[in-house]
Amino acid sequence: MMALLRKHWLALLPVATFVAVTAPFMTTPPIWDGYQYFSCLLNATGGRFVMEKFLCYGHPSLLYMMLFGTTQYLAYGSVAAVNVLSIALGAGSILAFYACTLFLFPRSRALAALITALYALHPVFVGNVVNFNADMGIVIFFIFLLWALLYDVTWAAVLSGFFLCFTKETGVALYVMTVVAYVLLFITRGEGTLRQRLNRLRILIFLVFPALEFFLYFFFRAGVQNTSPMWIGATSTREIVAGLLDINVADARWLMTLAEIFLMNFAWIPSAIVLTAASVYLLRFAFRLSHPPLTTLVHGKGMLLVIVLAVFGLHLLTTFNLYHNPRYWMPVFSLNALLFAAALHYLVPRETVRIAVASGVVAFSVLAIFRSVDPVSRALFGMFPFGSHALYALAPATRDHCCGYGRDQIVYNLEYMRLAVLQDYAHRRIQPTGNSIIVIHPNAGLGFGGAVDPVSFRRVFASPWIKPLYMNTPTFLALRVLPETIFFIEYPYVNNAGGIAALRKIYPSTHEWDVRSGGYTLKVLEMSRRRK
Repeated sequence: MMALLRKHWLALLPVATFVAVTAPFMTTPPIWDGYQYFSCLLNATGGRFVMEKFLCYGHPSLLYMMLFGTTQYLAYGSVAAVNVLSIALGAGSILAFYACTLFLFPRSRALAALITALYALHPVFVGNVVNFNADMGIVIFFIFLLWALLYDVTWAAVLSGFFLCFTKETGVALYVMTVVAYVLLFITRGEGTLRQRLNRLRILIFLVFPALEFFLYFFFRAGVQNTSPMWIGATSTREIVAGLLDINVADARWLMTLAEIFLMNFAWIPSAIVLTAASVYLLRFAFRLSHPPLTTLVHGKGMLLVIVLAVFGLHLLTTFNLYHNPRYWMPVFSLNALLFAAALHYLVPRETVRIAVASGVVAFSVLAIFRSVDPVSRALFGMFPFGSHALYALAPATRDHCCGYGRDQIVYNLEYMRLAVLQDYAHRRIQPTGNSIIVIHPNAGLGFGGAVDPVSFRRVFASPWIKPLYMNTPTFLALRVLPETIFFIEYPYVNNAGGIAALRKIYPSTHEWDVRSGGYTLKVLEMSRRRK
């Protein structure tokens, strides 16, 4: 074991950096979709064991939620316990990704560590690991599956397949796609006699089990229980299949999705290098020119698998989406890092230059974790102010009209977590009681209200607690009896002007203040009713 660590100690650097970056948010309560997933987990583990409670919002999330349910059976209501497990799984997937990178590019451990850092420190990956959601499970177990298939670890491939199929619907499609591509490239086209190839096909007996189990689950839920086996926001299965088959390259929302994947957070730098490599390859092929000798540097069949998965995975994950949350594309981000490594090998003959270029790309990726300063992203998506900083306005860019400038759409790095931190600061300043009413914009989303600790005023999910009443503006104004004093919190990602104007017809603003953290600001208004 020690010899292995000495040989591959560079793999620990991306893991250590990943943990160091995410650990400060270990106890920060989740918001938006993270709040909903965590609430589902609490509901599933808070009373009598009922398996169906782990199917959150209709997703086939049984295994993933049961895995995280163990944390709540040990420490009910603990956000830290969930985040510790999430970070641990993320760290494990980083090591698996490093192993995949070494399989594909066996001659350079230093470059493998840098490419691994692009996966480990991708701003979207880092941002979502501390806001509990099922899509983290998809990318983590997808990487575990890829590692298991490349290294012929059948039991791990099957286990990863079960978790993919019983985390979210996209996991089923990713699993089937990956296994089919692997079988076609590594088994049916493998070397050896016909008898040897048939022996290798025996692995299919095991690899079929996860998908078969899912389809049995699907038909049981749909046919026997007469219940939708998919996410409650989805349409019919027929419409989903039709959406996957309908390719419209001129669709504006799809084009903005591609921009999020290939351009946002300085991704345009490695994307440009990959595009250059592909163009040079095609030109050499067209004019029958020789290619660089890469047989000792790149595992050809393994790289072909990555290319196939990247192309079909991109189509699968971007074609049919009701919302455009960046976490949906995380498997594509991981494959893009491997494509970038292949492009470097193809274009750059010197190892030192490859390492220098990769180091620069990693540096920009780390910068993008903490600040939205990419000039290309600013120009493409626009910005909205958040204190003295600004974030990308992704929801209007992708025409997600649900969410102002963006809720889960802006979980593209760690900056959104300042909202969760500032929310607790606001509670500390307000010092709410069970009778306090806090009014918010109707598109502010979930996760900011709920219970707070009566001493620290931090949001909590286990007693002792108090529960101030959170209401959106239209619901509050419809009340027959209005209280004397209310509070209004101005979240920066929604337009609060209309709601405040409506409230000021009844309440003059008696006091307002800002709560701040690192230059990020949340405005709170204390409003008293006008006396006649």
